Amino acid sequence: MAIYQLTVTLRGFAPPIWRRFQVRGDTALAGLHTVLQVVMGWQTTHLHAFRVGERQFEEPAPDPWAVDGAPAEDESSVSLYEVAPDVGARFLYEYDFGDSWEHDLVVEAVLPPAPQGRPPVCLDGARACPPEDCGSVPGYEEILYVLEHPEAIEKAAPDGDSVCESADALWAWLPSGFEPTVFDRDGVNRQLAGIAR
Repeated sequence: MAIYQLTVTLRGFAPPIWRRFQVRGDTALAGLHTVLQVVMGWQTTHLHAFRVGERQFEEPAPDPWAVDGAPAEDESSVSLYEVAPDVGARFLYEYDFGDSWEHDLVVEAVLPPAPQGRPPVCLDGARACPPEDCGSVPGYEEILYVLEHPEAIEKAAPDGDSVCESADALWAWLPSGFEPTVFDRDGVNRQLAGIAR
């Protein structure tokens, strides 16, 4: 089976948060979800869906009326090459229906087949993934601003949704060692190799 090279870009950020990676074309969308969680840095704690044109794919027992009244399909029953067969094919991956993190996926290349046991591999990327449950793009932008301007921390927003009530609270809430400009490709590839095993 051919190897597919894709880029995934998280919507809403400049400079962009993105990754370039390779997987086998016969990877089911359920497996692609697992790879995306690793390459992006998410924690697999929320629901997700793939949207390809008018079709939506979710975990088994999906929401039966997910896209404009059209039934959702089981993501484990369809492979990457079936939904995005050619170079230039595009589709959407949404993670966490509350924060609604939308990822644009593009097939960059379809490469010659590789050995059956070859694991997915991450080739490149930029910037850290936002922390889980930070309030989507506006919440993460607030975090980034406070990290750059700790003296500017204000009281919690009137709706109580701000995670930046104080510098101490912010650092206690962020993952240990969090650095928004750093992407650890080697760490991602170690995790991907573990998944393949």
